[in-house]
Amino acid sequence: MLAVRSFSALTQILAYGGIGVAVPFLSAVDCAPGTYTLDGINCIEAEPGHYVDTPGATKQTPASPGTYVEVYGASAAQLAPVGTYVATEGASAPTPAPLGSYIPIEGATSAQLASPGYYVDSEGASYQTPAPAGSYIPIEGASSLSAAILAPVGKYIPVEGASAASAALVAPLGSFVATEGASRATLAPPGRYVSETGATAAVSAEPGSFVAVEGATSPTLASPGHYVEAFESTGQTLSPPGRYIPASGASSLSDSVAAEVGTFIAEPGASSASAAILAPAGSYVPTTGASAATIASPGYFVAIAGASAQTISPKGSFVAEAGASAPTLAPAGTYVDREGATEAIEIPEGTWSDEGAVAPRAAAANLLVDGTPIVGPRLQSEWGSRGSNDLGAWVSVVGFGIEIRNTAAFLGGGSSLTQLTLKSIEFGGDAAASVRQVGGLLPLVLDEGAAAELSFEISGVSGAGSVDISLLTDEEAAFGEDGKRFDYRFDFVLNQSPEYDAFRGSHFSESELSDVEATAFLADFDGDGIENGMEFVFGLDPKSPPGPGAFEWLPQQLVLEEAEGRRVALVFSLPVDLFQSLELSVQASSLGEAESWVPIATLDSSAVWQGAAAVETGPVQGGRVSVLVKDVVVLENELQGRRFLRLQAKVLGELQ
Repeated sequence: MLAVRSFSALTQILAYGGIGVAVPFLSAVDCAPGTYTLDGINCIEAEPGHYVDTPGATKQTPASPGTYVEVYGASAAQLAPVGTYVATEGASAPTPAPLGSYIPIEGATSAQLASPGYYVDSEGASYQTPAPAGSYIPIEGASSLSAAILAPVGKYIPVEGASAASAALVAPLGSFVATEGASRATLAPPGRYVSETGATAAVSAEPGSFVAVEGATSPTLASPGHYVEAFESTGQTLSPPGRYIPASGASSLSDSVAAEVGTFIAEPGASSASAAILAPAGSYVPTTGASAATIASPGYFVAIAGASAQTISPKGSFVAEAGASAPTLAPAGTYVDREGATEAIEIPEGTWSDEGAVAPRAAAANLLVDGTPIVGPRLQSEWGSRGSNDLGAWVSVVGFGIEIRNTAAFLGGGSSLTQLTLKSIEFGGDAAASVRQVGGLLPLVLDEGAAAELSFEISGVSGAGSVDISLLTDEEAAFGEDGKRFDYRFDFVLNQSPEYDAFRGSHFSESELSDVEATAFLADFDGDGIENGMEFVFGLDPKSPPGPGAFEWLPQQLVLEEAEGRRVALVFSLPVDLFQSLELSVQASSLGEAESWVPIATLDSSAVWQGAAAVETGPVQGGRVSVLVKDVVVLENELQGRRFLRLQAKVLGELQ
C-alpha cells in the first residue's frame, strides 16, 4: 500500500506575446526522508524491509543483508543484533541463530556453527558454551551437552572446551581416577598408594608397611624396632620395652624377640639383641621379655651380671639391704643360723664366735682365766697329691691338697675346748695370682681329731714356679694367744697347654699378654664375672661380656619340682668339638657345711657322661649340645637346706 502525500496547485500569470494570460502551474513535491514519490506529486512511505535516507527520493532502498527494517517510513536500516542474522536484502526482521550455532556480532549475514569443544543449546545465542572439564566434544555444531564425551576412568581433563580424546591426561603415579568425567586426579590418601599411571583406585598398605602422606607411590616397610598390624596404616608402632624387632616389615608383635632371661630392654623401639642390657650385679631378670631388672631382695644377693635368679644368703652371712652383689659375713661376736637373714644376731653372754659363725660357741669354764681360755687345740697338716686338674679345656691346671688335722694337744688335764677354726688363707710367691682354693669351705671348724682337706689349683703359668700358702687359725680370738700362722711353700714345674697360649694370643694384644695375672686362666679380664678359662671353654670372648644369646650357654642352676620332692639341676650348652683331653665334671655341695665339692657326673674323652647323677642331652644345634645334670640328692622339704651345683673341667697336664 502506498502512502500518498497531498500537494498545493498554484496559479501564475504568464506573459505570452506581450499578452498576459492566466494559466494554472503545478510544481514538483519535495518528499522527506523515509518517503519517496513516483509521480512527483505524491510522497509514499518506505515499506518494511526498505528505507529512504535522502529527501526528494523517487524510490525506496531495500535493506542489505545483515540489516532489516521493521516499520514503514524508515529512513535507515537496522543492523541485525547479536544472536541473529539477515541473509538476504529487504528483510523486515532478523533470523535467530539456530541450535548448534551462535552469532557474536551485530549485522551478521549468517550464523556460526559451535566449534569442536563447544555447544549451543538455545536459539538466538550470541556465544558458545565450552564442554565442561572432564569431557570433550569432537564435532562442530553441537546443540547440547549430550554431545560431550566423558573422560574414561584412569584419565581426566583438567580444562574446559576440550575437542579431542587426546585432551584426557593419564592419572600420574600416586593418584587415581575412579569415575568417568573427572576433571582432576585424586591423590592416594594416607594409608594407601598408587604405583602405576592410569590407576582407577589406590592400593591399601598391607600389614608390615604404612603410608604416612598423600600421593604415595609405594608403601614404607616398618623399620626395625617397629611393627604395623593393620591394613591402610598411616604410621608404625614401636616395639615395646622388653622386646626387639631385628628386621624390616614386621606385621605384628609376634615378629618381635623377647629379651633373654638375665637381660632387659628398658626403652621401646629396640631393633637388635644388642639393645638388651645385662642385669647388673645385685639384680636379676627371671623371665624373658623384661623391661627392667629386679633388684635382689634383702636376704638375697646376685654376684654376677646377667643373672636369672637371686641367691639366698647362706648361714653365717646376711644381706641387710636390697640390691646386694655379695652377702656380708657375720662379724665376730655375732652369728647367723639361717639362710636369707637380713641381720646378724648378737651372741649371748658367755659365748664367742668368729667371723661368719652359724652359731655361738660356749667357752670351757674350767680353763678360763678372767673369762679367756689359756690353752687350745693345735694344727697338723700333710701334703696330699690330687693329680692334674683343669678349669677349662685348653690350659693345664694342676691341683694339690693340704690335709688339716686337729691334734688337740693340751696343757693339763680335764675337760677342754677342743674345736679349732681355720679363718683364712693367704697366697704368696711368684704364682700367687694363679692359685685359688677350690675345696674346703671357710671358716673351717675341726673338732678334736677331725681332719679335712683343703684343695688348690694352679693355672695360667708355665714352667717352674712356687706358691706360698699361709693358714690363719682362730687362736687369737678363742684362746687369748697370738694367732697361729702355718706357712707352706710349694715348688712346681707346670707344662702349659699350647691351646690356651693360642687362645690368649688370638684375643689379647702384646701389651695385654705382658700382664700375666690379667690374662691368666683364673683371671677375669673384662670383669663380667666369668673367668678367662671358662669363656674359652664355652667359646666366648674374654674381653667383653657375653651377649644374651651366648649367656644362656653358661651353667644355670634350676630347681625341679618332682613327685618325690625338689631336685637341683645344672643346665648348660657345650661345643660338640671339645678336645679329647678335656674332662668335665659337675660337682655338688650343701651350702653351709664344711665339706668339699663332690663330683656327681663326669665327661671324659669317651664322650659318655658317667657318675651317680642323671644326665640328659639334647640334639646338636648350631654346633652345640645342651646338657641337663640332675643332683643325686632330693630335698623333701624346705628344712633340708639348699644344694648347689657347679661345672669344673680339667685336662691331663704334667706337674713335676
